[in-house]
Amino acid sequence: MRKVLASPGYVPLAATLSAVEAEGDVWKALASPSILYRFCANARDGACTWLIEAQSPEPLCLCCRHNRTIPYVSLEANVAAWRMIERAKHWLFYSLIRLNQPLVPRMENRGTCLAFDFLAEPPQGHAPRVLTGHDNGLITISLKEADDAEREKRRVAMHEPYRTLLGHFRHGVGHHFWDRLVRDAAGPEGGPAGAVPPPVRRRALTTARPCNATTIRDRPPTGTSGTKVAVLRAVDRKHRALKSPAPVWLCWRCPSPS
Repeated sequence: MRKVLASPGYVPLAATLSAVEAEGDVWKALASPSILYRFCANARDGACTWLIEAQSPEPLCLCCRHNRTIPYVSLEANVAAWRMIERAKHWLFYSLIRLNQPLVPRMENRGTCLAFDFLAEPPQGHAPRVLTGHDNGLITISLKEADDAEREKRRVAMHEPYRTLLGHFRHGVGHHFWDRLVRDAAGPEGGPAGAVPPPVRRRALTTARPCNATTIRDRPPTGTSGTKVAVLRAVDRKHRALKSPAPVWLCWRCPSPS
């Protein structure tokens, strides 16, 4: 009798979740029986279910090989948070692969390729806290963002309409692909006609100001149209950015102060 694994494996390039059965030390995906696979090395910690072709020299799958830093897996709390973060990241990579986006791990290209740091808060109370953000292709996610209660607390404090792990990833890679596919592809005349100029400054990872942050003072009067709301908030953010010495995290929702 063949051994069929209860947990299925995901074949990323085929976008298929498949039952698998043992073939010695490797696995055969029933949805793709002509190819033998093995599981990503992060499967041993329950952080990944993606498959790699058995002859590949890579120990990590197409998604996990973009990780630059993961938390200490000797702490169960870290592993539980990391699993939730990886779940959201794998959802993101499902979309990126389907959209045929260029995915080159930073380990293969030391330039500005996509990479992720998943960091736990330092045990010392006086040490700088970990802030979620992006910096030239490097996306940092605090493990605290995997705590639903803590994430909701931060959402309310920052007056955000929503705050999700997948949203953090989409926000960060949005900046990354804008830089790679729009900014870096622009010609001497600034790119194709009608292109929006890219942001000129980046959020420093030590800056506490959030993207698209609003306060009670920023809220427009009741009955203001949606378009006018967006304009009022953009003008107010630009005013605060010009007067603040701290770097500001700019994105497609945040106008450049230049």
